[in-house]
Amino acid sequence: MAMTYDLPIGKGRTLDLHSRLANSLIGGWVLNSVYTFQVGAPINWNNGSTTSPGDYVYFGAPLAVNNRMADPGSTAFNTGAFDTKSADAFNYHLRTFPTMISAYRQDGINQWDPSLHKRFQFAEKAYFQLRFEMFNVLNHPVFPTPNTTASNALFGTISGAQANRPRSIQLGARLVF
Repeated sequence: MAMTYDLPIGKGRTLDLHSRLANSLIGGWVLNSVYTFQVGAPINWNNGSTTSPGDYVYFGAPLAVNNRMADPGSTAFNTGAFDTKSADAFNYHLRTFPTMISAYRQDGINQWDPSLHKRFQFAEKAYFQLRFEMFNVLNHPVFPTPNTTASNALFGTISGAQANRPRSIQLGARLVF
């Protein structure tokens, strides 16, 4: 969702400023905002290579996927539902565990990016623009997908860094002539 709103402050607007100095400093600001909300993609249960995914020895217990773990040392899903010994892995058979389960998803996006900018017109085709921009202002992290290779020591853990950028605030200036 995106929006642009001209603040009603300045010459000829709801809050009319008759002072030239006040109008040049306070009037004419524009608020922009982009909000992104997206559910995460299904977790890809490869158990190895994406070109030839191996099967899992799955015991049928609930997986209980949680991509926002409270404890850093805990797992993102119930690893006890699988046999993780590589010696017990199936060889040369039809895969029975699906590669994706719609209900079990990686972390989604919840991000708000507002900005405020103003043009200072000083000639017909020349202006100076001042911008104040914020990205991921609510600082919602997106965690990477948990490891889904059963024989890996990190099976079930989220070992990567934050998948999106943390909060970022910037001030910018632009001269157009």
